[in-house]
Amino acid sequence: MNALIVTSAQPGDGKSTVAAGLALHLLASGRRVHILRVQGSDAPSAERDATLLAALPGPPTAGSPGWAMSMSEAGKAVKGATGDGVAIVEAEPAEAREAASAWGAGVVVVQRAGATEAALRQAQGAAATLGIAGGKTAVAVTAAVAADLSKLREALVAQGLRPLLVLPEDRTLAAPRLGELARALEASFLCDGVGEDEVIERLMIGSVASDPGTPYFSMHERKAALTRFEKTDVQLAALGTPLVCLLLTGGQRPSPYLFDRAQSLGVPVLLTARGTVDAMEAWGKAYAGARFGGARKLERLRELLTEHVDTAALEALLG
Repeated sequence: MNALIVTSAQPGDGKSTVAAGLALHLLASGRRVHILRVQGSDAPSAERDATLLAALPGPPTAGSPGWAMSMSEAGKAVKGATGDGVAIVEAEPAEAREAASAWGAGVVVVQRAGATEAALRQAQGAAATLGIAGGKTAVAVTAAVAADLSKLREALVAQGLRPLLVLPEDRTLAAPRLGELARALEASFLCDGVGEDEVIERLMIGSVASDPGTPYFSMHERKAALTRFEKTDVQLAALGTPLVCLLLTGGQRPSPYLFDRAQSLGVPVLLTARGTVDAMEAWGKAYAGARFGGARKLERLRELLTEHVDTAALEALLG
């Protein structure tokens, strides 16, 4: 059994995204995968990550229990696995150092990019800062500027770092899901439709009048339309276009006619007591705090890994 530890110096860099992507990539290549989340200082976050990783599509294994494991439990799971499988273990820095030493595992240090120059400086010191640098360490950079991927890879190599994966910024991966948006806006579901894991890539504000509504809302798909509860004409114009959800502000129930139309289309309607401006601000917070998960993000991640993972570097880590 080969083991691969995924860690990062800071929360929010994309450990779960990278761990899930590597698992999907290895599953697609025919490998057996056990994927674990080790407990750390942030217990609630670790439990959320463990639940997410256990939901990955593929044959279930004893190594994907759905809860965060202690170091001793994780060690037993890794050592107890047999055959040609791979154990992918997401861990915080302290646990990653311990596991790398105890298991002789390969380590992937995840770094969120931001500006390309800053990403290079941060990635240069990340592995050394974590104290796990060495021949079986590689770097995974997330949210890199798409036009700079080759430049960033070359710069990492020039600094003696092994770029296993350089993921570009991606709207689908960055966007919040319906459930996250509802929680951020403290909104209630008046009408159900798609599942809460559906990704909302854009928020479009309702127009003042209905006449230009349909051409305006037709500009984008995978969107939420935001308008006040009494703007029935604008709501119906939005429902005439591809829509993930309709978000109503003002806290009062809309026209009953709206429900008939929304239910016939399978579009959920959410109602928040916030005003439109406050709702927009809450949307921004939901976007900043969006987490990885859900079928659409998994499929998009699978596509990105196929294009951007360095297969030779991955095999070297597992060798």
